[in-house]
This record gives sequence, structure tokens and C-alpha cells, in this order.
Amino acid sequence: SRAVIQAAARTVVPQIIVRSAAARQKRIELAQDQQQAILILLSSVAMLTALFIILSTLSMGMVERIRQMGLLRCIGVTGPQLVGLTLAEVIPLGIIGVLAGLPVGLGLAGLTVWLVPQYVGSFAVSARGVLLASAAGLGTALAGALIPALAAATVTPLEATRPRARRAGGRLIVLTGLLGLASLGAQLYVLEVHVRRDLFFVKWAVIAVVLLYLVYALVAPALVWLASRVAVPLTAGLVRVRLRLLQDQVGHAVWRSAGIVCGLMVGLSLIVGLIVFNASFRSGWNFPKQFPEAYVWSFEQMRADAGAIAARTPGVREVTAANAVNVVVEERAGLLDPVLTSATWFLGIEPDSFLDMVKLEFVEGDEETARARLKEGGYILVAADFARSRRKGVQEVRDEQGNVVKSNEVRVWFAGRFMTFKVAGVIDSPALDIAASYFQVMSESTVVASGSVIGTNADLTRIYGVQGTRLLLLNFDLPPEPVPPAWPPPRGSPEAAGLTSKHYDTRMSVERRWQNFREISVLNRILASLDTPRTFYGTARELKDEIDAQLTNMTYLLTAVPAVALVVAALGVANLMTANVASRAKQLAIMRAVGATRSLVLRLVIGEALVLGLLGSALGLGLGLHLAWNITSLTVRMWGYVVPLYVPWTLVGTSVALTVGLCIVAAVAPARHAARTNVIDALHVA
Repeated sequence: SRAVIQAAARTVVPQIIVRSAAARQKRIELAQDQQQAILILLSSVAMLTALFIILSTLSMGMVERIRQMGLLRCIGVTGPQLVGLTLAEVIPLGIIGVLAGLPVGLGLAGLTVWLVPQYVGSFAVSARGVLLASAAGLGTALAGALIPALAAATVTPLEATRPRARRAGGRLIVLTGLLGLASLGAQLYVLEVHVRRDLFFVKWAVIAVVLLYLVYALVAPALVWLASRVAVPLTAGLVRVRLRLLQDQVGHAVWRSAGIVCGLMVGLSLIVGLIVFNASFRSGWNFPKQFPEAYVWSFEQMRADAGAIAARTPGVREVTAANAVNVVVEERAGLLDPVLTSATWFLGIEPDSFLDMVKLEFVEGDEETARARLKEGGYILVAADFARSRRKGVQEVRDEQGNVVKSNEVRVWFAGRFMTFKVAGVIDSPALDIAASYFQVMSESTVVASGSVIGTNADLTRIYGVQGTRLLLLNFDLPPEPVPPAWPPPRGSPEAAGLTSKHYDTRMSVERRWQNFREISVLNRILASLDTPRTFYGTARELKDEIDAQLTNMTYLLTAVPAVALVVAALGVANLMTANVASRAKQLAIMRAVGATRSLVLRLVIGEALVLGLLGSALGLGLGLHLAWNITSLTVRMWGYVVPLYVPWTLVGTSVALTVGLCIVAAVAPARHAARTNVIDALHVA
């Protein structure tokens, strides 16, 4: 058993901790499953965009062929047969789309692996993933064809006498909008009542997000109808076309326009949501006001006198030694949902030296009492995030019925055993959790930052039998000094040994680079004295910069998926404009015959695309901000981390401009074709 193996191993290496390969593999697989779920959710955005485009295109096709369908009904074709014809038209296109999409998807996956192998590993083809993607593609095509097919079943023989389809009445638009508002109420109810830290968090969180997108999809037709009253006049003045001409194509074709607008909205919303949440997350945390200037971390236990060795090293003013072990806090692994059982840290400290160096902000309790209780044993410090998500505090609180609504006890499992600790203080220092989680990322595949707790080395030894040091926190004794002449030395010279590219980075001042070199030299001397393998170091500034960079890189990587959805939506705009030009060939030819210039026709088509881009961007911006706000609410409920909403308007504005620009570019080719069409030929064909 693991206990027997650990006992035998400790005869050779004292205090070694043995973990089974199966347990590690299970955690890695769990992390991979969670990452896969996120990527599938993001990929569904592209499918949702395609759904709206298919729905809009087929609806337009049905409208333009309404007379033909009426004639088919006159000669005996039944409604179900029209449904079958509509679906039969879509299936080959769906198959072609899947066959074209699979190599494109594999190519994008290979490109991603080549660009960021540190995040996605090596390239591999999953048969299950290919089948899932194929099924999703065909399912999306059929789902997009369903509503037009059902509408085709309602066509009557009398439609053959009408040259054009009747415009949809406002009653259906109002009814759909009211249904959207009802869905918004349901979404708020789910978010406020059902989303909490429990076994069903993931289920209710997904339901809340899906309902949010459903809300905006349902209210989109009404919003398009209302917003077009403002957007169309502005655009008509901008492109210099008559208001009535542009309004006839956008304001009156509400459902067709809403389909394209929803496609743009979905892609832009995720980009905006991810950008805003990343910026909010980064702005919401900072290191404590007084955080040690550097750290030395080891995957293995350091020698017993590691702290003393570091303290004697020239250039070190003060140091505190700490230990850290992987534990499960409050929820025991294997008993609850995987999202609640990620390993976290128990940071064992020396109370006096640690609290002298790290000035914590106490939300509950005070530093003096916390010191005394930590020395007494059986007490821990928890972050405010931890206290909010698990309803913990320094004092127990009961309701009128005697039920505990806030507990002052926390269970901590390690090596199959658990100990109940009491809370000595609640600290408002989320950066400590995030910093600890950064170490966890280096050795594990899954982290719950807000689960970390701070106890004492004495408790680690007394309760769990763990002794040693894995973390040194230190402050430097390096007064500022002038930068030596001709520093840094030329690359490749003997004097440049030990320098990195950072020391030649001219974006930083030479004084800062010189100070960094002095600090790194001190840390290298400590490592050489410790002679402990698998040990690394860093400064607080480097740690924060690295975490910020990782957050930004992951955001850019995840943003690539909705960016593809935006491209798909732009293709939908091009498709719609092309179909519009073809269906309005006679109208455009008559306009040319009575004096309309090619420039006017060109501006008319581009103006329509511009209106759609503006409406899609407005809805996408609103949905993206709403999504970011919902994600921050989910973060508070699950992990207790309060994220203040911060909008980086420069990046958001760039995303909106990109969306509108894609629409205009997509309309250029159809607009040029419409402007160059020969008038006589167009009248003859029409």
C-alpha cells in the first residue's frame, strides 16, 4: 500500500511524501476534462453563429420562392413533402460543410500547437472529437433548417397568386420579445437562487449562461426593429442614399436581418466577455502592501537549516521559512463533484517571522490575536475568498432556528486523514492564494486558489508528521548603487555569463535591470548553498508579471475561437448580401434604368451591411458586458473572489470596429457585382 511504501521510503529520505501514479494521473485527466469542456463550450459559439446564418439564409430562400412553393401545392405537393424537400436541400450542404470544416479545424489545431505548445502540448487527432464535430455540424445545419421547413409546410396554394411573400406582422416580433423578457427573469432566478458552491454548480452555471444567450436571441428581432429606426437614418446620411431605399431592406426584413445580427452578436459577445473578465480579474487583485521581495521554492524538502543558510547569505536582510503540502480543504476528494475536489495548499509558517514580513489585511480578527492562536495550535488563517465561498469566519453564527449559517471550523484532509482547524483570522490578501497557486501550476494540473489555508509548521509536524522547508520568503539588503560603466557587457562575452535576455531588454531602465541582476545573483548564491535539486526562485515583481502574462496569453488563446465565429458571421453577411443582390436584380435594374448611378447601388448595398454591423456590434457589446458581469457573479459564488467589473475600452472598441469592418469588407464583392451588372441583361433575367 501507499503507507507501506512511504514508510520504507522515509528510511532513506526522511519526511518524503509518496503519491501514487494513479492519483496523479487521475488529477491530470480531470484537468484535461475541464479544459476540454471549456473548449467545447467556446466552439459551440461558432456553431451557434452558423445556426443563425443558416436560419437567416434558408428563411430568405423560402421567402423568395414562396410563389414557387404555392405552385407546388397547386399540383398536389403536400406540406410534409415541402418539409422533406427543404431538409433534403440542406443535408448535402451540411455534409459538404462538415467535409470542408474538418481539415480546416485540424489545420487550426496544428497551428495552435505550433504557436503555443506550452498550453496545448503535442498534436493529436481524436476520433471521438472528429465524430462529435461532424455530428455537431450536421445537427446545426438541420436545426437551422427546421424553422424554414416548418414554415414551408404552412404555404397554401393561394400563395402562388402573390408575387412576393407577405411581411411578417409585428405581433410575432412582440411575442418573441416578451418571451425573451420572461427568459431573462428565469435566468436571473437561476443565477440568484440555484448557482452556489455545491454539487450542482456547473449544471446551474451552464444553464444560466445558455439562458442568457437565449434571452438576447429572442429579443434580437424586436431590438433590430427598434434600433433600425435610429441606425438606418444615420447610415443613410453617412453613405448618402435615400432613407426609404435603405429602410426597405433592413427595417422591413426584420427576421432576416436579426439572423445575421445574432451571428455577429454571438461571436463578438464572447470576445468582449473574455477581454472584460480578464481585465477585471487582473485589476481586482494585487500583492499585499508588504510582500517579501523574493522567494525560493523547492519541489522537494530542503535541508533543515535552509532558513539559516539563506539568512547568512550576503545581500539578505531577513528571511522566513515555510512548508507546503497538497491537501483537500473542506471537501474530501472522491466524495463530491470534481470541481470541488481540486488539490490546494496548506502553507505551514513560522507565525512571528512570517507575519512580520507579510503584512496581511485582516477582515475578521486581528493580527495580535491571530499570532497567539497560531502559536497555540489548531488554528489557521483563510482568505476572504475562502470565507465567502464556504461561509466561514472567526465566530460561529447561527440563525433563529439554531442552524449554523457561518462556521468557524475547517476540515483539512491529508494522506487519508483529516483534522478540524478553527479560524484564527480572515485575511483580504488574494494575491497570496494566487501566488501559492502559481507554485501549484508548476507541479500539478488543477488548482483551486481560494482553497489555500495558512497554518503553522508546528501543526504540520504534530498532526501530519511532515517536517522540513519547501519555501523561503526573503527581503534583500541591497541599497541602490550606480550602474557600472558599460553594463551590461556585450552578448557572448565572458563577462555576460549569467545574464539573460531580460538584462538586455531596453524597454526597462538600465537601473532596474542592474538591480534585478544583483537580486538574481543573491538568489543564485542561496541555491548554490542549499544544493537542493528541483529548486527555482523569483522575485515578487517577476511573479506578478508572470501571472499577468499567463492570464493574458490564455485570454488571447481562448479569444481565438469566438474570433473564428466572427469570420463565419462575416461570411454569412457576404452570403446574405449576394442573395439579396440576386433577389433584387429587377429592382436594382429598374433603379439603374431610371437614373440611379453605379455608385448609388454600391453605397446602398454597403449601407445595408453597415447597418447590420452596427446592430450586431451593439447587441454583441451588450451581451459581452452582461456575460462578463455574470461570470464575475459565478466567481464570487464558487470561489468567493470578488472581481470588480473593469472594461478596457480600447480593446473592446477595437473588437467592435473589427466586427463592423468585417461586415463592410464582406459586402464589397456583392456591392461591386450589383453596381456593374448590365441593366438590359438584368431586366431580361428578372
